[in-house]
Amino acid sequence: MRRDEWQRALRVANQAFGIAPGAFWRMSLSEWRALVSSESGTQAPTRTELERMMAGWEEAQR
Repeated sequence: MRRDEWQRALRVANQAFGIAPGAFWRMSLSEWRALVSSESGTQAPTRTELERMMAGWEEAQR
């Protein structure tokens, strides 16, 4: 998943659902998929994409 794609996912989580960034990163993949499944035009990341997003988040926190 490209940087702009995970930024879009985070933006959707925050703006549409009121989820803070820290809470977003603590969500499981199943929770995220359930949350966005009814959102038109929003696709949940694959496990590989999520792992890349998580690695990027951990790097940013250092």
